[in-house]
Amino acid sequence: MERVREEILMILSRKDTDFFEIVSKSNYTAKEILDELKKLSDEKIIKEKDGIFSLENKIDKKISTSFLCDKCNGRGVYDNLNLWSTLIKEYDEIAKNRPLPTNVYDQGVIDNESAISRFLYMLSRGDLYKKKIIILGDDDLMGILFSLSGIVDEITVLEIDERLVNYINSVKKEKNLKNIEVYTYDARDPLEDIFKNKFDTFFTDPVETVEGLLIFVSRMVEALKGDRCSGYFGLSSIESNIDKWFRIQKSLNEMNLVITDIRRNFSYYKLSDNIIESDLLIVKENPFNIKNPEKLWYNSHLYRVEINGEKKPKYTGKVDLGRDLYFDEFTYVVKP
Repeated sequence: MERVREEILMILSRKDTDFFEIVSKSNYTAKEILDELKKLSDEKIIKEKDGIFSLENKIDKKISTSFLCDKCNGRGVYDNLNLWSTLIKEYDEIAKNRPLPTNVYDQGVIDNESAISRFLYMLSRGDLYKKKIIILGDDDLMGILFSLSGIVDEITVLEIDERLVNYINSVKKEKNLKNIEVYTYDARDPLEDIFKNKFDTFFTDPVETVEGLLIFVSRMVEALKGDRCSGYFGLSSIESNIDKWFRIQKSLNEMNLVITDIRRNFSYYKLSDNIIESDLLIVKENPFNIKNPEKLWYNSHLYRVEINGEKKPKYTGKVDLGRDLYFDEFTYVVKP
């Protein structure tokens, strides 16, 4: 694919770098990047030595330079006055003791900078202050972060993992948090009436399959009050190709959701420190001499959507997808 090739060359024109950073900064899936790297190497357009890729011929700096903001890492939000420094310190201590993520539910936790950036972005868009928030799946403990901030009226967390339900409840008790409730819930089941038509804003970090993501978003749309209410979710390029993005975009429109914002490379996830010893496809199908990444690389883009008129969730009843909820042909970083 010519566009994938162009993007790899642009990334490498900025600096020689490793495989995981190329995947991290690209707009294409790990599978597509890996396939194109093989071709570029065979054609001797790029070279790899000791896990570092470089161009055979350099590109003019005026063309290759990235002009994204360094302070905010391109996110568009940054607490330059340290107004929320106490909040992030408290959240940091709580997050250290949370249950470890499990592949059973395709979990992966973000770093603290990503968490506070989500908070700041939602706050700046007017979607947190004095709002009622619902969260579906909360291994990142965003509900605790929102509650600790003291600015959100009500937070409801729906979570399938009993370990997280118990941990959130223990933190709630320890910190005497009055405005957060957590319930055990599987997104494949219909949403209970007590959660419908009640909330101003939703947040979810869904699975990366098309139908899985739309199930998560559908449940959250049902929970919102209606017209002009907003929601946030994450979607990667690493395990979702442009065809999946298109199918999701089309379905969002059919649900009367308008995509108002997409912030690229927003949430960075803390994965295994020794990924090259794993049997993940991103390693098993990799012919290069890759090494373990030295910094966080797996990321998702932050979507903001808004209801336009009547809400029309795609799924309302029970859905029986089994493990297909979590995995498809582009699942290269989670073990099926």
